[in-house]
Amino acid sequence: MSKDKRRHKGRRVWLALGLIALVVVGAMGYRFWQRSWAQKTILVLADLETGAQRGSVTEAMVHSLRGALAPYRDVRIVTLGRALNEAEGRAMARAEGMQRRAAIVVWGARDADRAALGRLYLELLKLPRGVPEPMLTQSLVVQVRFSERMTIPALLAAGVARYVAEDWDGALAICGSVLALSSEQPTDSVLSLVYVLLADAHYAKGDLTQAIAAYGEALAIKPDMAEALVKRGIAYGAQGDYDRAIRDFGQAIALRRDLAEAYYYGGNAYYAKRELEMAIAYYDQAIAKRPDYAEAYCDRGLAYASDGDYERALRDLDQAVRLKPDFVRAYSNRGSVHYAQGDYARAIADYDRVIALKPDFAEAYFNRGVTYIAQGEKERAIKDLERFLELSTDPGWRQVARQKLEELGTR
Repeated sequence: MSKDKRRHKGRRVWLALGLIALVVVGAMGYRFWQRSWAQKTILVLADLETGAQRGSVTEAMVHSLRGALAPYRDVRIVTLGRALNEAEGRAMARAEGMQRRAAIVVWGARDADRAALGRLYLELLKLPRGVPEPMLTQSLVVQVRFSERMTIPALLAAGVARYVAEDWDGALAICGSVLALSSEQPTDSVLSLVYVLLADAHYAKGDLTQAIAAYGEALAIKPDMAEALVKRGIAYGAQGDYDRAIRDFGQAIALRRDLAEAYYYGGNAYYAKRELEMAIAYYDQAIAKRPDYAEAYCDRGLAYASDGDYERALRDLDQAVRLKPDFVRAYSNRGSVHYAQGDYARAIADYDRVIALKPDFAEAYFNRGVTYIAQGEKERAIKDLERFLELSTDPGWRQVARQKLEELGTR
């Protein structure tokens, strides 16, 4: 098949399955959330010192942490009663946290040669929704000063607690108080992380301009912070500024060749620019770096479908659902490819699966309704298109659905 013919078929997918584009937007991670998680946030705090000093720093940390979190009744602090050494690392921290159903585990260690300095580790067992690539902030480590009051480490941990609870205003307030402190000077490591948390909170609230500015502040302090470059790139993409997004992803890759997320979101940006060959090349790299990257398989499959290569598209989408059996977007896109091939039974099976997993997923009702029209099943088509109108707020596609219902003789 010639390149021109493949591209023509790719365009036909977009015209026949217009709502596939809405599914792609979700793939970019450009989605904003308000707080909805009302469960108790459990923060486990390990002892921060051993030996003769045992107790004093941890007690100061607990006291300051309780003070910072006093206005928030949905956080419970649990003291572990022992230190976690760096040899035990993340695995032990996560095990202790999971045993206690914690959202965060905080632990630390002093520098052997600099008694006043040490490292604070924050392991996030629950990741917030609505922030750019939360996997990049699931394991945090910063250099801190071990002080009599432990004010800054406590405020940082409290800010992370609000971040995990998806209380964006609380996270902004507490992180802002770190920047406003005059009694203690945060380390550059703390400052750069605080700006990333501020940026993520602004992003989750839909304030992209402030998010991008805060990521810029983090990068001004720590220019080699590849994670911040990826997050800012995602924010640029949310603004439709794909060239700046691609530049940030490229800089992140230059700093960390193993960072699969930078390749993945770079692929999404190229896809948004309709540069399919570049998009596929970036997805290839993301998968090479992380072979279990279901999202990369899903979106490479979509890129293949848009280029008319349905065989490769289905192979990738099949792999995406094997890796992530509850992957709504992959089932939806696979259904769209089956539709484009005229395999309506398999398309409907995939849309059925989407609706079973996510009953309020408007696009699935539209796409299944259109598929029922192709099968000549008028009543089922009408039912799905009317359900789509109940769920969707997109004016353009609501108009398309109304036109289809008129063609079916209902309006």
